[in-house]
Amino acid sequence: AHFGKWHMYHHPAELGYDASDGRTGNHTARQLTTDQTKHFPHDDPKRSVSLTDNAVQFIRHQAHTGAPFYLQVSHYAIHLSAEAKPATLARHKARTPGKIHTAYWYAAMIDDLDQAVGRILDVLDELQLTDKTYVFLTSDNGGTARQYPHFNKPLRAGKGSYYEGGLRVPFFAAGPGIEPGSYSSVPVVGYDLLSTFADLAGSVKKQPKGIEGGSVKPVLLNGGRGVVRRPRVGLHFYRPLDSVLIRDGHKLRRTHRTGEIELYDLAEDLSETTNLVAAKTRLAKRMQAGLEDWTKEIDATTPSPLDRRLRRNPRAGNRRQP
Repeated sequence: AHFGKWHMYHHPAELGYDASDGRTGNHTARQLTTDQTKHFPHDDPKRSVSLTDNAVQFIRHQAHTGAPFYLQVSHYAIHLSAEAKPATLARHKARTPGKIHTAYWYAAMIDDLDQAVGRILDVLDELQLTDKTYVFLTSDNGGTARQYPHFNKPLRAGKGSYYEGGLRVPFFAAGPGIEPGSYSSVPVVGYDLLSTFADLAGSVKKQPKGIEGGSVKPVLLNGGRGVVRRPRVGLHFYRPLDSVLIRDGHKLRRTHRTGEIELYDLAEDLSETTNLVAAKTRLAKRMQAGLEDWTKEIDATTPSPLDRRLRRNPRAGNRRQP
């Protein structure tokens, strides 16, 4: 089942989901209800309550039938515009502001999301499913940095960027064999999830050709230590504006329009302030060659500097929107 923000062209049913909210997007959180007569209740502005109601109902149904299940809840929070329940908003507004983070309204929205996640964990406990269920919580991109540059500090930039403020996000996992309170510095990425879920579920089916991710299971079940084995070493990212390779603690970014190369040591410079291309020329060349090999392998088109798409929208060509 999938509940919440879908944000892709094809209907969830076309991709195998038995239950869903349909072809939803960011706009859905502000649409009218199904009878088209009332707005969503003021105490459920981001649908965190109603989405969780659907999720809990689905879990109860699966538990009653004894059938295994996969459930994905894609919340509209914490996407802007920032909204929260009146009571949550009032509680955070009364708090003493921090030195850097002062957006009480954003904290309130995260609080509502946290409570929604807690309800799902509670129902798993109630139905005695916790010991045989894996739960993952993550985000698709970093926080916005255009209106609020301080949101991602100490990370550079934010959503829409290939700097760490756009890529580095929280990733939580809980379930059988995962040590509570453990921490891992092993890099993982969203495209590792398919391989991970299949591995944890005990699937013996061969994965489709072209899957670039690897299973995180060895890391999860080993106290946060281990290796994620992928077809290619490192994490690769591409879009028409730029491409990135992260490998062995270093990160190389290539801007396609200008050909500029940047190299950062993420272990020593998480804020990406010092370009090491001149200081580590050999490493930069090796990583650039690896990145170019990968982009050729996936048949990625490097735009011409005269490409009008990039002048209008640096993110052009990323995906087809509903």
